[in-house]
Amino acid sequence: MPFSRPSLRDCHHAARRVEAAPLGRSALRTVRPSGVSGIFRARAPLTLVLFAAGLEDRVVWQGADGFALLEPPIARPEAWRHRPGFGPAALRWLDRYWSTVVFAVPGLTALAIAVALLPFAALHAPALLVTVAAMAYTVTVLSIMFVWQLFFGRDDEPSARAAGTLAADHWTMPLLHQENEQRIGELFDQIERRLHHLVADRVRQDAADQGGQVTRVRLSTRLICMHTGVTTDQARAYLGTTRSVINRDYSVLFFDARPEDLARRPVNPPAFFRFYLASVVIVVFALAYLVMIVERGSCTEASCSGGATTYPRALAWIAYRLLWQDAPGVEPVSDFAIALGLLLSLPAPMVVLVAFVAFRAQYRADKQARLHLENRNQMGNTRVLIVTVADVERDAVLDAIEGHTRSVASPTYDGPVPVFAMGTINDAELFVVQAGSQGTVGPAGALTVTADAIRHLAPHYALIVGICYGLRPDRQRLGDILISEKITDLDHAKLVELDGRIEERLRGESVVPSPMLLNTVRAAQRDWPRRNDTAVHVGPMLAWNKLLNAAPVVKRLTAKHPDAIGGDMEGAGFQAAARVAGVESMLIKSICDWGADKDDDAQPMAARNAAAFVLHLAKSGALSYTPAQRRGL
Repeated sequence: MPFSRPSLRDCHHAARRVEAAPLGRSALRTVRPSGVSGIFRARAPLTLVLFAAGLEDRVVWQGADGFALLEPPIARPEAWRHRPGFGPAALRWLDRYWSTVVFAVPGLTALAIAVALLPFAALHAPALLVTVAAMAYTVTVLSIMFVWQLFFGRDDEPSARAAGTLAADHWTMPLLHQENEQRIGELFDQIERRLHHLVADRVRQDAADQGGQVTRVRLSTRLICMHTGVTTDQARAYLGTTRSVINRDYSVLFFDARPEDLARRPVNPPAFFRFYLASVVIVVFALAYLVMIVERGSCTEASCSGGATTYPRALAWIAYRLLWQDAPGVEPVSDFAIALGLLLSLPAPMVVLVAFVAFRAQYRADKQARLHLENRNQMGNTRVLIVTVADVERDAVLDAIEGHTRSVASPTYDGPVPVFAMGTINDAELFVVQAGSQGTVGPAGALTVTADAIRHLAPHYALIVGICYGLRPDRQRLGDILISEKITDLDHAKLVELDGRIEERLRGESVVPSPMLLNTVRAAQRDWPRRNDTAVHVGPMLAWNKLLNAAPVVKRLTAKHPDAIGGDMEGAGFQAAARVAGVESMLIKSICDWGADKDDDAQPMAARNAAAFVLHLAKSGALSYTPAQRRGL
């Protein structure tokens, strides 16, 4: 699929537009954060970053005034395959090791110049000055690194640490720039299509490598959108109000991600101490060569047998000087070597200080990694399906969840039923569907819709939420919440003639919902906020595919089912679909009438109460662990 790739000139113009944007400085710091030194940026200039990403189709390009940058998960190399070729590989290497390059190139260049001057005896003094300048530069930078790490390299805010972990585990969007407010939505649509292309291309290539073939690939991932990487207030507001916001620092675009996705792994930071030691070793070997050349030019082995005229002797002498010791049997005679020996006493304390800072930083990183593995609360661990029927039930559930997440959910139509992806609450991803008709039967009934939604979403838990009629007005009130301890199907019956009259004998099942969910609800009932005396009743429920509005029938039902606390039209069908699919399920409804003399006045209040109780379950963590996790599997 051909995509518009920006040229280097386009990327330069785009970088300038970002710098001039109202929130451009914040966005640049997000794309190019400070490195471990606190002096150099961790990534290459934005022009090179955009150009390198554009070669791999990771820049969604509308023009220099509108584009987005996508980054693959750096801790999951199996999720992304880089474009082959020397050019892209070189740019990726430069981007990844930018701070190392900026740190090392000046010193190495100075040493190369000093080596070039050594053959000329008259230029030994300039060579020494160049070498001293290189060492002074290195020592100064390392000293600033140490001070910055010691006094300013504090732990990030928890949200920033979480964002860093998510960036390691998932696709991220660290930069979004769109100056035309009318095209922001269009850009987000392009981002989704581009991410699907990138993921699908990798899946197809992996399948081909294994001798297989994949035709249609379904996107099952998340995109982490950094708020600080958005360059305009309008785009940031769009992201915060129309996407699933789970943190003040970033939003998450859900693309039907499954809990069975590849396991998340924390990313380890670069081992700076190892890099520092490697740099010291390289400099020592280079300086040993310089000392050997100068010493050979100053004397001969016969006239000054103690001089560092061989490479092993020069190397040993430098190693001892780093430890403030004189090498046994080695006595340099050149002014260059003597002056260098004095300077070599300075880096030794830096080794100790850098080691202290590095191990301190590593300890923090290990601690964060442990916390990440123990508390993976940033992304959904479970998937919860919420089934509604009436519009008032659907609206009550959507309003309750949107009021908590402060984001508006829009339905998606890529499956057999429209789905409202409501985002994540306490590690539980919530999805809301609506049956098209009351009752169980019919192509749009609760049984069919529940079965289709379960196949589409593969949830761990399923809840049917809404309104019902109560059967115990003596101990119940309108708005009270009813939880199904079991559901008796009243539709399946046998009609027999007995003494000249027709008698109905029930043959339907009395289905017991999930014991795990039932115990969970009973426990969560303890801290349920009892606003307006909203009580929670647990007991048998009746399911009848008939709209009940007759007092004699209610009287007959209470006589035949004295333990029943209420009834509805969809409970049995919903429960049947969930049980066949092996999904833990529960009925949670609120009383809006007593099965007779119906009116609609109490329906909104009852629907809100049922939705509020489901939100309470999610907020309290009652739905945050999968059934397998709770069983210790």
